[in-house]
Amino acid sequence: IWSLYLKETEKEDKELANSLQVGVDELLIFAGLFGAILTAFLIESRKDLQVDPVQEILQALQNHFAVTTSQPFEVSKSSLIVNYLWFTGLSLTLFSTKTATSTLISLFVSSY
Repeated sequence: IWSLYLKETEKEDKELANSLQVGVDELLIFAGLFGAILTAFLIESRKDLQVDPVQEILQALQNHFAVTTSQPFEVSKSSLIVNYLWFTGLSLTLFSTKTATSTLISLFVSSY
């Protein structure tokens, strides 16, 4: 009777361990892809937060040849909001991945 019990429980334990491993793998793949996409958007949208060097050179050349007043660089509110949302999304993704992974690992360790 004990050998039959041990075989059944070993089979069930292996299935549980495999299902948890697949869940962690899928979570990490999704979080990695989502984080990479967010990072690509962040790289592009951060350009709106600083002066464009090409425009700065052109402005300097125009000021050298003609007397005009230049406008100081100002960041638009929409750029600030968009960048804030991108950074918040990336931070939440990384935090939730770490939390979920540590929760699954602690669940797995406590079970065995």
